[in-house]
Amino acid sequence: MIFILKFKQAICLFINRLLTLIICFLLLNSPAVRAAAHWQQDQYITDSFIDVALNREYHSKQKAHFMRWKEPLKIFIKSELGDPTLQQKLYSVQARHLQYITAHPLTFVQSESDANVIIVFSSSKNMRANIVKRAQIVDLDKILSDALCLANFQGNAKFEITRGLIFIPVDRVRQRGRLLDCVVEELTQLMGLPNDSTAVYPSIFNDRSIDSYLSGLDYLLLKIAYHPLLKPGMTEAQVRNKLPAILDQLRSLGEIENAQWRVLDNSMKKWAAQ
Repeated sequence: MIFILKFKQAICLFINRLLTLIICFLLLNSPAVRAAAHWQQDQYITDSFIDVALNREYHSKQKAHFMRWKEPLKIFIKSELGDPTLQQKLYSVQARHLQYITAHPLTFVQSESDANVIIVFSSSKNMRANIVKRAQIVDLDKILSDALCLANFQGNAKFEITRGLIFIPVDRVRQRGRLLDCVVEELTQLMGLPNDSTAVYPSIFNDRSIDSYLSGLDYLLLKIAYHPLLKPGMTEAQVRNKLPAILDQLRSLGEIENAQWRVLDNSMKKWAAQ
């Protein structure tokens, strides 16, 4: 009888501990708890989107209209230095990831004349000449002194992005171990999120961040940028007016709650880990 009693007590203790663990797991993984991260709060997402989409990194006083692509991106890669096969693969992975998130098409073309996005891998010595040949950029020397890589886009009168350029100095990024950072960040910025900001975290748009890959917050900013309620040419006030409805919809779909997991699908991070 004593043995049976102790056995029953041990079973009850085990069941109580198991139930406690299950309850703790459910509580820790409930929407209320998981949505507690600062970057999953509506106000933080709103402020981050305005900062990244409507401010301009080298024109701090300029408040721009919202811009994004209407036509598919047609990408041509010009490799003057480095491994062209690897470069093509890296951009293929990143383009696929961005298309998965935004549902906006990104394709590759075989000639520069057919492209609306040109990516140049060159040496740091030839970088300025390559840029000047293809674009007129205000304060270019200052930008080159600050930036490791460079992305630039142009738009039409409707504030639709029509052309993009990316320049990567292969020797410099190799020296600093930042090739993946440049590939991921510059093409993402070309989607219509051009501004870097130390106020946006965790994010590839934060120059102080050590992350090489898109974060859950970056995933949400891209989702917002290509949401049908937003239109190219909108002012900050107009964008702010639409954001509550956009965020409500994203939250109802579980996008905000699960952003840190969904951003991994088709990602450069998952590809690099293979």
